[in-house]
Amino acid sequence: GRECYAEAKNFTDFSLLNKKVELESENEDKDRYNRELRWIFINGENFNKILVEKGYCVARFDQDSRYKNEVVNAESYAIKNSIGCKWKDNI
Repeated sequence: GRECYAEAKNFTDFSLLNKKVELESENEDKDRYNRELRWIFINGENFNKILVEKGYCVARFDQDSRYKNEVVNAESYAIKNSIGCKWKDNI
């Protein structure tokens, strides 16, 4: 819940603040909560996937995406290895 959100925010701030990032959009511009949907790349790495792989968030897709497989695989890795605040108690 809140604790995991704070950890994810701190990691994101540390990783992205004052850094050059590339944003990429797909077919859907906004989600059902009117939030802009973007893939974030830093140094050529998919930051959204990194957040999932480190167990800060889950892989949820309302529609297909070119990055869906790699993000879902990252989530499977995090779950299997009990990584991050989302999965650390998943033993």
